[in-house]
Amino acid sequence: MIAPDARLKPHKDVIHTKLANGEVVLLHLGSESYFSLNETGSAIWTLLDGNATLEQIAGEIESRYEVSPEQALASVAELAEQLVAQKLATLEHPLS
Repeated sequence: MIAPDARLKPHKDVIHTKLANGEVVLLHLGSESYFSLNETGSAIWTLLDGNATLEQIAGEIESRYEVSPEQALASVAELAEQLVAQKLATLEHPLS
């Protein structure tokens, strides 16, 4: 499991496009695989900048979607696991 204080950023070989319905489609140029994100996943994706921790991102999701802190962190952590496993996002070293 990825720790709540982990920081992720999009993989350098991934491009994304936002669809009219709010979804985001990610394409890994190296593997030519794609991944579709719903509205909540899209919101999380836009916050993955390598600076914010998963816990900070969960706080933003909590306020946007009126979910509990536990639900928000679980959703963010689950998506983070999937993105790292699919090589769509990379873990960043903690800031000093």
